[in-house]
Amino acid sequence: MKKMILAFVALTAIMCFTSVDAKAQTFPLKITIIDANTGEPVPGISVFIQGTLTGVVTDINGEATIYCTMNDVLGVAIVGHQIFFISVRQIIANGGVIYVWL
Repeated sequence: MKKMILAFVALTAIMCFTSVDAKAQTFPLKITIIDANTGEPVPGISVFIQGTLTGVVTDINGEATIYCTMNDVLGVAIVGHQIFFISVRQIIANGGVIYVWL
């Protein structure tokens, strides 16, 4: 009986001091911003994860990589235009391309 109680106490102590990381798995998402009218890449576009301070800016080829989760929503901010939001799932379904109308 003492061994069972000791084992129970030890197991409880291990469970108390062990944390379970329930964070969603992040991954790098390569995106390309394309002008829907011309088919040309658009540099200098800000892309950020909604509700966070995580963001990137597209390079001269209209490309950027952002670390996100499947449940994230990305905001796309273009100077002089309204910010629009798109889900990571939609971006992946579209091959990593985000089309914008300038």
